[in-house]
Amino acid sequence: MVVNIPSLDEQSFVLLRLEERAGEPVPSRRLAVETRLGSFAGGQQRAWVDDAVLDRFVADVEHLEQTRQGAATLHGMSTGAILLGIEVVDSAGHVVVTVRLGREEHVAGEHRRFGVEGSFEIDPTALPMIIRELSALART
Repeated sequence: MVVNIPSLDEQSFVLLRLEERAGEPVPSRRLAVETRLGSFAGGQQRAWVDDAVLDRFVADVEHLEQTRQGAATLHGMSTGAILLGIEVVDSAGHVVVTVRLGREEHVAGEHRRFGVEGSFEIDPTALPMIIRELSALART
C-alpha cells in the first residue's frame, strides 16, 4: 500500500509505504517514507506510527477536506522520525503539506539530528484521492 502526495508544481512529493504491522505492545505500523522537496530529498525507512494516531490523522484530513479549514498532523512514535502535516492556509482553500523526516544519533560523543524538512502546496482537489489512499493504508 502506497500513499502519494504530489505538489501542485510537480517538483515535490511525499510517499508513504506500509512495510510492517505490529500488534504488541501497541498496535502500530512501520512506514517507509520518502520525500522530495524541490532539489532536496530524504527518506525514513523505519517510521513507526501508532494505529490510533494514524486513524485520527485520516479523520482530521477528512474533516479538513469537508470544511476547507484547519490542519491535520501525523507524527511517529520515535521523536523526530516523521512529522506530516496537511493544512488549509487561507480562506481561498490553499492546502500546504509539511514534512519532517529525521533520525537522531550520537556523533563524536554529541547528540546530532539528521534529516530533511520542508513544505509544498498541493492541489486541493487531490484531497479525496489522498484520503482514499490514507484510509486504505490505515485499514491494511
